[in-house]
Amino acid sequence: INNTPALQDNFDEIVLIHCNDMVTTVPKSLFDQKKAAEYLKFNAKILATDYIAFDEVNTQDIITVYAPYINVNNFFFDSYGSFSYFHATTKLIDIVLNTPNTGIAPEVAVHVFRDSFTCMVRKNNQLHLCNTYSYKTPEDFIYYILFCYEQLGLQAETNSLKLSGAIEKEDPLY
Repeated sequence: INNTPALQDNFDEIVLIHCNDMVTTVPKSLFDQKKAAEYLKFNAKILATDYIAFDEVNTQDIITVYAPYINVNNFFFDSYGSFSYFHATTKLIDIVLNTPNTGIAPEVAVHVFRDSFTCMVRKNNQLHLCNTYSYKTPEDFIYYILFCYEQLGLQAETNSLKLSGAIEKEDPLY
């Protein structure tokens, strides 16, 4: 930031999006703010001292519970003052659920990161699955996607799969 003049300007708004695997989603009707760490500990290794945050998915009754990188938040606060922050999963769910539905059949959306991906399944404009998987090989990648299809009773031949993020047609993952 100190070596990039454009990042030293004054900004009207600053939004930080955390992207890590310390995240889970909870139906709003079941969510209790006092138990946020309890939801997260089943999906991620967290410490008793970790700060737990949560976002509300505006289009659905879903809460994203996560552990933001507090040192990054503190750095941004020291550098810019107040700002908003979210987890990438919150934004991905918003995008998937706000994309026009192509039909009544379930749709699978996979957003690829460098060494993980988030798989989301939507049916009748409701989120049925949102999970993040780590992978090392293309075989890991396809294994987890096919596992999601199997667990939800989806058909790889007929249920659409939309890929986004760090993936190109030339990639072995594709």
